[in-house]
Amino acid sequence: ITCTQTELWPPTLTNSRLSMPMLLSARPQALVLLLSRARTRWRTTSPRRSRSVASAAATGNKAAAGAGKSDKPQVVVLTGPTGVGKTATSLRLAAALGAEIISADSVQVFTGLDVGADKLPVERRQGIPHHLIDILPPEADFSAGDFHDRGRAAVEDILQRGKVPLVVGGTGFYLQWFIHGKADTPRSTEEGDAAARAWL
Repeated sequence: ITCTQTELWPPTLTNSRLSMPMLLSARPQALVLLLSRARTRWRTTSPRRSRSVASAAATGNKAAAGAGKSDKPQVVVLTGPTGVGKTATSLRLAAALGAEIISADSVQVFTGLDVGADKLPVERRQGIPHHLIDILPPEADFSAGDFHDRGRAAVEDILQRGKVPLVVGGTGFYLQWFIHGKADTPRSTEEGDAAARAWL
């Protein structure tokens, strides 16, 4: 789902738009139906079948309205630029879907930096579990590959407990690797990192 200041716009699947006020005022079951047909596939390195990812909002037409609980998406990804309402939207979606939130933010993964990262305080998370927030000290390294591994591990854990993983954030390279899989290249070495930093 691509989130903008005023609407959710799924240009990959439909030309229709869903306004943010409509989303935030929708009943829980309506939110599930809005996602029921918005599916794509993500590559997986697991021998299990690929997971279904809801990557855009559907229009809520009669066909979607006829969908049952089996159409609830297995994984939902909510993305968009800073300050457009992803946090409020994610809480609403999580409550409707019975979801747990996985942060895809390259700053929120680190402890501290709360103001700059606009982290949602624990007391405002409405009891909804959040993952990959405040897991590393600021001086640590955390790459897109690390997010791929930890994010997918969190997805598997959430699915095994019968919940819906809701991945929320605007760090595009994290989401690219998370959805499409890791590049078939080795991780950079410490020597290579040092050489790159020296060149910069």
